[in-house]
Amino acid sequence: MRKYSLASPEAKNQVDLRDYADEICAAVHQVLPMAKVEIEKDCYYIHGTLEHGEAIKIGRLICQSDLKKYCVQVPKLFSSIELEEVVTDGTNTTERTGGHH
Repeated sequence: MRKYSLASPEAKNQVDLRDYADEICAAVHQVLPMAKVEIEKDCYYIHGTLEHGEAIKIGRLICQSDLKKYCVQVPKLFSSIELEEVVTDGTNTTERTGGHH
């Protein structure tokens, strides 16, 4: 189970997520049709295990609803990938093993 709440401290005090239950459930069920969703005043829960990509898709879908006005913009300067050092014929080379592009 995973708990989600609004990122904006001001919005947490102003918004009752139960008023957006239809939008939240529709977004979750579009990505995970069989998921169980619980919605409370200040948070919602998705029961089961979500992949990172599924959570992102759900968040993007919810951001298309009226909840969009409460989105928090996060400035981003760098992205990273995990590298693994590989020694080949006495010279060090790096090989990409995963992460963001």
